[in-house]
Amino acid sequence: MSVKPAVALAMSEYAINIHGDNYSSCIAVNSMCGEGTIELESSRAARDPVFIISGDIRSDCTLKASKRVAELRANSNCRPLVDFVVWDAQNLPLRKGFADVVFGDLPIQGATKYVHQQPKIGNTVASSA
Repeated sequence: MSVKPAVALAMSEYAINIHGDNYSSCIAVNSMCGEGTIELESSRAARDPVFIISGDIRSDCTLKASKRVAELRANSNCRPLVDFVVWDAQNLPLRKGFADVVFGDLPIQGATKYVHQQPKIGNTVASSA
């Protein structure tokens, strides 16, 4: 499951438009694209052009999200500017200060949770005494 469209729209409106009227464009990063809901809703939320670099560790999720955005481009006047990549959100290949906004469609909603989605916090195995 992905973030609900209404939540993605609210997040996008707040994060992208927070810069005020003097802001003419935005570079956004979605570190965990999931199904592409944030990309779709961000295109509706922005007053000005937004370029989104969006990725996921799972190539099937990235492919699904890119197909959803392509369908939106083909079937409406909405033209989101999105590049999709496969990456690990724990080690984004971006320079410091590159993006104006960073989103993350956290993989904690729904019934399925994959091992790769759990953060590496340290050894969780209790030692026996």
